[in-house]
Amino acid sequence: MSAKRLDQLRAALRQDNLDGFIVINRNHIRYLTGFVGHDDLDGLLVVTGDKALLLTDFRYTDEAKKFVKGAKVHIVTTAKTAALKDFPLLAGRNRRFGFDPGTTTVAVVDQIRNALPDGLLIPVDSVLAELGWVKEPEEQATIQKAVDIAD
Repeated sequence: MSAKRLDQLRAALRQDNLDGFIVINRNHIRYLTGFVGHDDLDGLLVVTGDKALLLTDFRYTDEAKKFVKGAKVHIVTTAKTAALKDFPLLAGRNRRFGFDPGTTTVAVVDQIRNALPDGLLIPVDSVLAELGWVKEPEEQATIQKAVDIAD
């Protein structure tokens, strides 16, 4: 499930000439990786052309091990946005990272800019929207099972 969704996001990145995409919205992170968290910024997901990194803290170690698919989990001890600077994969002058301006606050964008000062942050509305947010057959079966139990 997650690998297919991450591949669709990567295809959209190539189409929009982006080196990566930074996701902070927990619903989007869950859709892409399976990680739930409780609030936005309990996890931060960075998807590049060939890698996906999920940054979270010690509170979510067990959950991340159990549910995350398609992304390498990194447990960080600082703010997730500040921890971006610790990943050489993200460094580099003029690397273009998209983000969803509808779910990313100005404060968070500023924090990301501070962590990746040589990168370019590009607000992109369409990348996540174009994924369609379609439930996979196994998700539909799980939902149907829950409905059957409730009835």
